[in-house]
Amino acid sequence: MGFVIDVMENAILFDITEWEKRNDTGGSDDPTYGYRAILTEDTVIKRENGELILISEIKEKQVAVILPLRSMSDDLFEGVADEIIFLDEK
Repeated sequence: MGFVIDVMENAILFDITEWEKRNDTGGSDDPTYGYRAILTEDTVIKRENGELILISEIKEKQVAVILPLRSMSDDLFEGVADEIIFLDEK
């Protein structure tokens, strides 16, 4: 899970710091984590209610779940996204 930092033609860059630090008790000097979700023609981008979204509709700071989730044992901070689900703003 993360929020949008930048939208590119074939990828979306997310800040996933909160997700990466969800089990940490470290101080505020900890690093920030970014994740590059690579988009393919098979990537599904949608809202929580199932409505499909165009790349042009995505805005910075929107919160999304990127599937598959990045494994904690995985040192890579990029991967092909099967599905990106944008959460409703509360």
